[in-house]
Amino acid sequence: MVGYESLGYFFTTTPLSFSMHMTAIGLALGSVAVSSITKVTGPKMVMMMPEMGEDAEALEKAKSFSDKAQNAAAIA
Repeated sequence: MVGYESLGYFFTTTPLSFSMHMTAIGLALGSVAVSSITKVTGPKMVMMMPEMGEDAEALEKAKSFSDKAQNAAAIA
């Protein structure tokens, strides 16, 4: 609708600039990339990702994961 002036008049839109088109294409390609990476990530890797929650148990899990990461970084 934004590419055609007659439809733009009917729907009260204006044409997109070149930078707006490039931004839309960049966001779309970024979404495709994230989706592709997520689909090829194995279940083992997904299970290693920390859970985010708001209860005390989830907070303790996140803290222990953070502590492990800090200890591994300190050793190296």
